Amino acid sequence: MARQAKQSSQVKSSSSQAASNTRTKFTLYNFAGNAKAFYLVDRINLERKPGDIPEKSVAHSIIIIDRSGSMYYDLEPLKETLIKLLTLDEYNNYQLIVSLISYASNRDVICHFQRIPIQEVLKFDSQYIKEIQKIHTAGSTCISQSMQLAQCLIKAGEMTAINLHTDGYANDPSANSEAAKLGEICEELKDMDVFANTISYASADFKLLSKIANTLSGNCIRAGEVKMVYDALYDSTKLLGSSVAPPLEEPLIKEYDYQVFVSQSGKKINGSSSTLKICGLKADDRGLFYKYQKVAKDEYDKLDVPVAQTDESVFVFAKANLADGNLNTAKYALASTFDATLTEKHAKALTNAQIAEFTEDLEQAVFAPEVLKNHEIGDRVKVSDKISLLELIKILEENSNSIIINLKHL
Repeated sequence: MARQAKQSSQVKSSSSQAASNTRTKFTLYNFAGNAKAFYLVDRINLERKPGDIPEKSVAHSIIIIDRSGSMYYDLEPLKETLIKLLTLDEYNNYQLIVSLISYASNRDVICHFQRIPIQEVLKFDSQYIKEIQKIHTAGSTCISQSMQLAQCLIKAGEMTAINLHTDGYANDPSANSEAAKLGEICEELKDMDVFANTISYASADFKLLSKIANTLSGNCIRAGEVKMVYDALYDSTKLLGSSVAPPLEEPLIKEYDYQVFVSQSGKKINGSSSTLKICGLKADDRGLFYKYQKVAKDEYDKLDVPVAQTDESVFVFAKANLADGNLNTAKYALASTFDATLTEKHAKALTNAQIAEFTEDLEQAVFAPEVLKNHEIGDRVKVSDKISLLELIKILEENSNSIIINLKHL
């Protein structure tokens, strides 16, 4: 904790020095093109001193597998992927320990092995690889118990990465109790040197998994192909095998309402309306903070700073709010970029599959901005010429005496 406090004070100091960096403003519009809010944005670069980066130290990889019944078709490919990953010779020189947890129904959670040096896992005829091969599906989905068990395996002073896999909804004993419990665990884990990546299979609860990853400074990916899962796990393991930067905490001072951290090299976008903890960056990863202050219209009009509606700061504001569960704010932020292509595509996003696609497109806009050259980007919100559902209902209500319904055909 002392190391964290030191890092936080250094970042805060660099933040005040860099406050004169780029300052912009943007208007948050709704889909009708009406202004909903006005924001002043400060862009503050993350600065580190050479002494902030420690030598390579012991790191811990905790892999959590969903073995509920619905994982029947995905479990075998996942097990094969894990075995391929954990038997790579390049890990021989890593100071890495590995734990494997699987879960199904409430009270059905297994720690298959814990805190095992990667070199032991690599050995010929390894009993730990055999443990992976024996895992089979059964039961419902209780994620919180696996995260709680993982929490017990974390030790102070070592960087820990949690990779959580699931294809379902955390619903045992109930969806509400699971969401509440996971929220509590994530808040407790924020005080530790840990980051969590979540991997969403099939029809998983992408919204919940995104929130877990955002809270714990990680990424949420949709497992469209086995290669995507492998790449995600490989990147996480490679990171742990290098000199990982210590966690940093960026407080949100009173004048700001929201902040987002972005690292192009670390492929991170994490946001919060309170203190933001960043964990899981390499020593040479660069990053920056966007600080958002909501202001009144008259104050906004007087601000002598550039208007930046199509700036990265607005795209990451949308992405972070989406992961934070603020769906309407995320949609309005997307509309406020004047990107008609993405706005039309994601304006009605509600399901987990739609939210996942929305997330991926926002990440692509940030990490591969050249794609925006092929988008229709205007100078205002492109207002749809289609009437809303409420307007349609009103028309039908006003003309109810003139409507005949063919019930047989219907």
